[in-house]
Amino acid sequence: MRLKKICFVMCFMSCIAQADPQIEMMQDKLDRLEAELALVQRKIYQQPSAQNQRIEKPTNIDEFYAQIDNQNQVIQDLTSQVEELSHHLDTLSDQLKRMQQDTDFRFNNLNENKIPKEDDRVSKAIENKVSDKEAYENAYNLLKEGQYEQAEQSFLSFMEKYSDSTLLGNANYWLGESYYARQQWPEAAGLFADGFTKYKDNVKAPDSMFKLGLTMKQMDKTKEACTAFKNLTKEFKNLSDNLKKRSDQEIKELKCP
Repeated sequence: MRLKKICFVMCFMSCIAQADPQIEMMQDKLDRLEAELALVQRKIYQQPSAQNQRIEKPTNIDEFYAQIDNQNQVIQDLTSQVEELSHHLDTLSDQLKRMQQDTDFRFNNLNENKIPKEDDRVSKAIENKVSDKEAYENAYNLLKEGQYEQAEQSFLSFMEKYSDSTLLGNANYWLGESYYARQQWPEAAGLFADGFTKYKDNVKAPDSMFKLGLTMKQMDKTKEACTAFKNLTKEFKNLSDNLKKRSDQEIKELKCP
């Protein structure tokens, strides 16, 4: 079930209080583009100006029209720069917004499972004497702190030892998230698929279908991704507004039929 690890891993759940470095870099780029756009716009507003630009008086009508054509060309070039910068700004703003929404979505999921910290969590989870709730909490806390490999092992151990637990569906979802965070798409996809088939009555079933769509998108399987996003509202009548909005955005972006 193991594939070769992706070199760069996603660290979206490592610390909720810390800002996402990728988002900060995009925000910096957005600020620079806005400043550049403002500079070009000022050039347009100042072009041409009789007060700060000396224009030689034309000696004939041809020179007069030539000067007009030259000024129009300058304005046209600057206008093209504005349009190009505006397009980049719109694209970057949309990407930044989507990244922030995706981060918020994951963090909100984490906040729904607030669990107090405990000492010696890994060793306690291995002991057969701990309850299923304790073992689940130990694994979840590891995931919340960004220790994805340790969380993976703890969730796998939990699902093996407590196969009758009511928390099994939740554990399956977060195990899938541990793979998703490390960009191990096939493993994540299999678990998210189980999330709404084997555990269809679990509270995480809608999230599992949505994350399956995102995983298929990452794997360039557009048809499968569209199917997952479009089936959300069909399979889950009480879908949350946030999840429905996110799903609709993905359908629009993928241009699903």
